[in-house]
Amino acid sequence: MIEFCDVGFAYRDGPAVLSGVSLCIDAGRIVAVAGPNGSGKSTLALLADGLLAPTSGRVLVDGMDVADEATVWNVRARVGLVFQNPDDQIVGSLVEEDTAFGPENLGVSRDEIARRVSESLAAVGLGGLERREPHLLSEGQKQRLAVAGVLAMGVPYVVLDEPTALLDPVGRREFASILCGLARDDRRGVLLVTHRPSEIALADEVVVLGGGTIAWRGEPASLLADTSLMASLDLAESPAGALAALLRARGRAVPSTAQDAESLVNALWA
Repeated sequence: MIEFCDVGFAYRDGPAVLSGVSLCIDAGRIVAVAGPNGSGKSTLALLADGLLAPTSGRVLVDGMDVADEATVWNVRARVGLVFQNPDDQIVGSLVEEDTAFGPENLGVSRDEIARRVSESLAAVGLGGLERREPHLLSEGQKQRLAVAGVLAMGVPYVVLDEPTALLDPVGRREFASILCGLARDDRRGVLLVTHRPSEIALADEVVVLGGGTIAWRGEPASLLADTSLMASLDLAESPAGALAALLRARGRAVPSTAQDAESLVNALWA
């Protein structure tokens, strides 16, 4: 479990970016963290694996304090971080080399690395591209490669910071499927930083930050069904979500979690 216990954070002598934040990420669950720009979402992601240490409070990963220098490497062996721009974390000259980078640094045996690389690339739909140079991949494939590297490390927790920012609608749908597989099939704990309603809908719990504090928390359906609440939290409604709301007002049984074209069509023709 990743636990944020009354966490506060400030950069150097600046104002507080986070204040009094408490939340948990359990195995097999997706926790979405949403909020407007500057609300502290990305800072929260960096705190999760010890890239930043809290100014106040504690961040624990399976009981280990991320601020403890004696255990920080154990923490990072359990938490994989996927950045918004995959180019920021691709280091290998070939797809298979990049995927192997994490487990190599953890001291995993060569045979085990080969197995993990093969399984991880297959899991994200990049099987057969082992010898491809990463710069020749599409943006969606690069993002999958970043996830494959995390999977190859064998981490029980995955933190994703706006992972679909550079993807087109097709790429976002494909990535959503991978995301759900991480939690539902692999039983990994997932912390998803996002502003997209369609991704919020995938979560088990939503935490909305505002001014560095928790402005709202609850189930996705409760948030997405309340357009006034969304507006008060400075969250933009998706076009599909707005259409779904109009259809509900006209008596159609469309769930509030229908936040993209595909889920809306599926709800109407179920």
